[in-house]
Amino acid sequence: MVLRAFAGLLFLPALLFIPAGSLKFWRGWALLVLMLINAFALGIYFYKRDPKFLERRLLLREKVSEQKLIMRFGRPVLVSSLLLPGLDYRLGWSRQYLGPVPLWLTLLSLAFVLGSYLFMIWVRVEDQSPIPRRQLSFRATR
Repeated sequence: MVLRAFAGLLFLPALLFIPAGSLKFWRGWALLVLMLINAFALGIYFYKRDPKFLERRLLLREKVSEQKLIMRFGRPVLVSSLLLPGLDYRLGWSRQYLGPVPLWLTLLSLAFVLGSYLFMIWVRVEDQSPIPRRQLSFRATR
């Protein structure tokens, strides 16, 4: 579990900064800080409150076919969402076609990311169902 967390700490910055070609990509640093704060806050909270939930979340293999499908498409979307900003920083697509990205738009985007993380935390904290959500089956029974 610790090894996987450490690998994630190396993987996220690599996905952001290698495509950017520079560590001066401040928007990448801001996003990375938000992502790491969210991961640490959730990890600490569930380690203290619900270690079994944390254990289930760290399973590498999904058992439910619907979850497998979601993960098959979700991982490439996540990786792409981290690669594209760095490539845009390096190649200047936004600046070339749209002009410079205003600071207020960057801050608004980061606020939306923070808001979505806070919403996900709220959902996890409020969901006190005894049935683990990842193990539910959505097939209709007759």
